[in-house]
Amino acid sequence: MSVLHDLSYGSPGMNSVINILESDAGFARAWAESLSSMRDKPVIRCDNCTKSPEEVGGNVKFMLCSSCKSKLNFAVHYCSQ
Repeated sequence: MSVLHDLSYGSPGMNSVINILESDAGFARAWAESLSSMRDKPVIRCDNCTKSPEEVGGNVKFMLCSSCKSKLNFAVHYCSQ
């Protein structure tokens, strides 16, 4: 997401990328197609087995480690399998 932010609002590291996008229409079109197929939110995976909810099966909701969230402000998801 930081790359998308830097492309939208500019940054010293992205200036050369923006120059390429502005000069090469084919590359810009391919980049736009790639960005349009991205998910709005990243896939949540179990931090233990790395499976997604779809891979675990059913309507499983991952648990969130409350200690990590409250003390470290960091989300650790797990599926309890």
